[in-house]
Amino acid sequence: MIRLWALLVLLWAPAALGFARTARVQVRMQSEPAFSGAKVLENTAGVSASDVNIRKLRVDLGSAKDSYTTPGQYIQMRPSAGEKAGFYALASAPGSGSEVATASTGALLLGRPLACAELLVKEADSNKWLIGANAGTSVQVTAPAGNGFKLAENFDDLVKFDFPVQNVLLFAAGTGIAPIKAAIESGALRLEDGRTCKLYYGARSMESMPYTEEFEKWEEMGVTVIPCFSQGSASSDLPSARTGYVQHALEEDGVSMPRNSGALLCGMKGMTEAVKSILTDAGVFPERCLLNF
Repeated sequence: MIRLWALLVLLWAPAALGFARTARVQVRMQSEPAFSGAKVLENTAGVSASDVNIRKLRVDLGSAKDSYTTPGQYIQMRPSAGEKAGFYALASAPGSGSEVATASTGALLLGRPLACAELLVKEADSNKWLIGANAGTSVQVTAPAGNGFKLAENFDDLVKFDFPVQNVLLFAAGTGIAPIKAAIESGALRLEDGRTCKLYYGARSMESMPYTEEFEKWEEMGVTVIPCFSQGSASSDLPSARTGYVQHALEEDGVSMPRNSGALLCGMKGMTEAVKSILTDAGVFPERCLLNF
């Protein structure tokens, strides 16, 4: 009680003595996000490598999916109430994944409208329960959250910048490809308007690189895919592949039209910081180097 009275005196005294400076106490309460029930619909291998376990999951988010509006957003997921939740960026594009359940998704879901979302999950001690989840497994999820990639504000807005982005650069490593995939397939990059686009995508080897089966589709959409293998050699099946890290490939290529370029980045801190430094040193506006959080 004496300590509380002393604190109140300290906060009151400056104003009482005529000082202009005032003190204010703020208390922040962080409440747990709302979780709702969801179902794992599919769990398949994301890579063929034996030294890393990456799974592609499709999850029915139900009404929670309605708030997924921007590529780069994430959900939290846990096995049940009271368990620690993990954070997972959404790999499917906003607005995709509406379908009707078939026999392959389980008899209990048959004929029901689904709101499917795709996740890319690398095995860790904290998510072994999810890595091994079978179709039909019940989970708890939050609604999609986070700002995502603020593309319209930073790539298109002519108030903040005098000109829109004409050259799009994408950088991903490992499972960081998930939100980049969502951005590509959402149409939000506006590649159909004539923008050029390169994807620098890093992994240990081709066998440990998710979504190689999507490269042809992304190329048709206007994305030049540049795989970067840190431990494996460049594959003859991928003429554009490089040996080394993503940031090294960018250094070799340089940045064309830096004042008209914008970038999306997702991956380990060392990669994103190195890439951002190269981009800004070349003349890319820092505000146009976007992370998904």
